[in-house]
Amino acid sequence: MKKILQLATLASLLLVTSANAVEFTYIGTNNDDFAPFLETALPILIEVAAIPAAPEGSNLYQNGTIQVAQFADADLSVLSTFGRSKVTITQTTQLAGYILKARYFKQTATNSAGFVASGPVLEIDGDELVVADVTTEAETGMRVNEQTGFQLRVWKEAKTTSGGDTGGTDNTDAAAAAVTPVLNISIVGTNAELSWDDAHPFDVHYSNDLSAWINTNINTSPHSRALSTSEFFKLIESESETIVDTDQDGVADEYDAFPTDPNESVDADNDGLGDNGDDFINSPGADNSNSFSTSESLTGDLGGMILTDATLMNPTFVDVTNWGDLTNARIEYATAQQSNFSLGNMSGITLKNSDFSDANFSGADLSGAAISSFTIL
Repeated sequence: MKKILQLATLASLLLVTSANAVEFTYIGTNNDDFAPFLETALPILIEVAAIPAAPEGSNLYQNGTIQVAQFADADLSVLSTFGRSKVTITQTTQLAGYILKARYFKQTATNSAGFVASGPVLEIDGDELVVADVTTEAETGMRVNEQTGFQLRVWKEAKTTSGGDTGGTDNTDAAAAAVTPVLNISIVGTNAELSWDDAHPFDVHYSNDLSAWINTNINTSPHSRALSTSEFFKLIESESETIVDTDQDGVADEYDAFPTDPNESVDADNDGLGDNGDDFINSPGADNSNSFSTSESLTGDLGGMILTDATLMNPTFVDVTNWGDLTNARIEYATAQQSNFSLGNMSGITLKNSDFSDANFSGADLSGAAISSFTIL
């Protein structure tokens, strides 16, 4: 009997093939492939008949969707800070006449389901899948490397034709959009105890006079709060996390030092130059020996910055003070405004084609310096 059961199980597994299933070949973001973390190796097949259907325009979460893949309790610190959710599905005729919707969820301890929505819904046109593989990427991003796990869930919607008919071959399992659960309230001592079905994320809102509602941001049942003589409660569907990324570089605007420049996002030394185009990303106060920079602008207290054996072409110095070491540095086509190089170690430095008439070199060590076409006070 055991052998028969094993054979029956194997036969049922073999029935899920690319002929009657949706095949996912990429799960992750535009910056990171989640494949190394997934509990099930790619490609992943999901039987089309098992994908729940919903009315057109639905916006579902846990209820009415099916899990494609997930992973949890992982160290994602090596991944990008942000990313736009992304999936790739292999060409198939099984979703002709349907829109497949996909949504990522991040792991959390605040919801009984273990995951809450993260990022926007992805839409895959089943008619496009008939002719080719389809890769879909969200327009906005979601946080990635601060999380510990993700889950991908999908559902489908039958397209409505101009005549009012729906496409596809099966719409009998259509599911309604999320329905607001019943909120149960009981009095326990001096507290109001609120409980509800929290499988789908709904936040508890309260009001003192029914004219304005305040979100508690609590979406996990049960919830206890101090009893008030004039306090009303209701549940409102939680909003999924949406992150604005204007330049679509995978870094949200709130964390992007250059939100309109897709090539830059970090300015470590706050000098107005993005780190990708800044040869002195750690200045002021750091060791930038052997570095090379073009058109660098250095201003104010440099905190003892070291430029030993560095090359600076066409630099500008404005009110510069507190050099560390310029030994054997090479500076050409420079301009200095009210800058102080006094008491600095500049032995062996090469100064060419530069105007330092508005700078102070009093007490600087210029032993072994090579100076030509250079104006100095």
